[in-house]
Amino acid sequence: MDVRVRAVTAGTANSIERTAANSVFWELPRNADDSEACCEDPAFDKQLWIQRVLMEWGICGYTAFVHSSGNLTSPTAAATTFFAPPNYLPGSAKMPSGSVSADAVLLSTVYVAPAFNGLYLEHQLIDTVLTETSRRGAKAVEAYGWVGADEPTAPLMSAEILLASGFHVVQQHPHIPRYRKENAGTRSVFARFAEADHDAVNQARPLRTVLGGAKPRKVGVR
Repeated sequence: MDVRVRAVTAGTANSIERTAANSVFWELPRNADDSEACCEDPAFDKQLWIQRVLMEWGICGYTAFVHSSGNLTSPTAAATTFFAPPNYLPGSAKMPSGSVSADAVLLSTVYVAPAFNGLYLEHQLIDTVLTETSRRGAKAVEAYGWVGADEPTAPLMSAEILLASGFHVVQQHPHIPRYRKENAGTRSVFARFAEADHDAVNQARPLRTVLGGAKPRKVGVR
């Protein structure tokens, strides 16, 4: 079994893990009563969000594709993660452990298809996000983790995964603490991805800012 990580681009946005493709928990603002926003077509809204962030900010997600033995032509999108400055992920605004710090990029969660649990895809995708955000000048990455024996109703990573990836608590909460990891400025050997994706979308150079987004621009145009 072979695992390959690819950036989510305009050309691969339809090839992401199924739950990730239909979840807009992070991408849409919460209702006034803190309930999750409703939409008629979450998959469509998710695609709109992906295309917008790609145009304005650059790479904002990764998918881990699993190739089964002897079949390298039809890989399965086994896990997907998304990350961006918090203004692109308004669903985080009412998290009980407070808003993401102004100098950090938010890692929303890692969606893993049940059949691929246990392959440590979360760790590989998180490592890749840390490497990419460091390359682009972000000081830190923050995320919300779930603490408790029960399954969370929201798409949250477990606290254990974040702690194992080097995150530490910056704001305590009984069930949803906020975690942070400072970017060290070095590339992880575990963060393997297709450089061509980044050259096409990020234009082979750091963005002018990671917190406010850049001016809208066409993908691949200098």
